[in-house]
Amino acid sequence: MHKARFTDFMNKQYALVEKAKANKKRMGIKTNRNLTISIKNQKISNDNDKRYIEFDVYAQANSNDTYYSNAISRITFNPSIFGVNLASYGRITLTKGKAFDNKTYTVNAYDLSPAVVYISLSEAYSLSSWNRTKLTTTPQILFHVKIEILYNAENGYLNTAFTQIDFTDDFSLYSLSANGNTENLIPYNNTIFIAGKSDKK
Repeated sequence: MHKARFTDFMNKQYALVEKAKANKKRMGIKTNRNLTISIKNQKISNDNDKRYIEFDVYAQANSNDTYYSNAISRITFNPSIFGVNLASYGRITLTKGKAFDNKTYTVNAYDLSPAVVYISLSEAYSLSSWNRTKLTTTPQILFHVKIEILYNAENGYLNTAFTQIDFTDDFSLYSLSANGNTENLIPYNNTIFIAGKSDKK
């Protein structure tokens, strides 16, 4: 079931990207619009005898004229700290940021492999109307990530827990309006990723 949902999600992602690339060419867009994704506020928390790693994913643009549509990331993690298949086993929770907490957006987490999880904030595919959030040069929280640490895992540094956090340029999309049709989405030129500083416990 999980694999089927992930396959369906990625098929829709690829379809959106191909349309967006065609739109950019058709519309003759030359402006260099970039998306910056950053990880901030990393911490280890405790709740009812369980421990978690938490962080916020921020987004900003290099201009003030794009409305966020989509971005996707891949986190490679240490299974000895988190276990395997975070999404399937419900060990990862994504919460939309305040500016994106509306029906236009949905958060997604899927296992790509036992030690790799995809996370994203994307437009809900079933909608017929939208209310996108404008990105500016001021960072805004896209979503908050909370990942359970295995109870018997030893404390360590976050940079030993996450071996890789990548965002891909291909899936970073925007619109020029808050409510324009998804047929008119456009890819950002570049996605710049800034990893947060590791906290130790």
